Amino acid sequence: MSGAEGPDTFVSIGELCRRFGFSRQTFYRMFNDPDGGLDEVAVRVPPPRGRLRIPVRRFEAWLRARRDDVGAGETFAAVLERWERAFGDERSFWYTPAERAALREEGLGG
Repeated sequence: MSGAEGPDTFVSIGELCRRFGFSRQTFYRMFNDPDGGLDEVAVRVPPPRGRLRIPVRRFEAWLRARRDDVGAGETFAAVLERWERAFGDERSFWYTPAERAALREEGLGG
């Protein structure tokens, strides 16, 4: 998304889960991960105890940063497996099994 689109759109947790295809349980696991940083992306409206609202572009950037977590010799497939273990879903929270297979075929997986 380009910066010319104006301000970021804030959505509820339910809307975010629907848009990105993961469960509320997965969202809360990501949100409560002390090393994840998602708690820094979310905003409470009104503060300090209001409902969580998530800015979509900042969330997408956060997801890209997680995807780009491949480093220190860790393969892309290893990152996917680590995140799947951490979040306990039958699929990665950002890639479907078909997408993971396609990435592995392109040599991005291990």
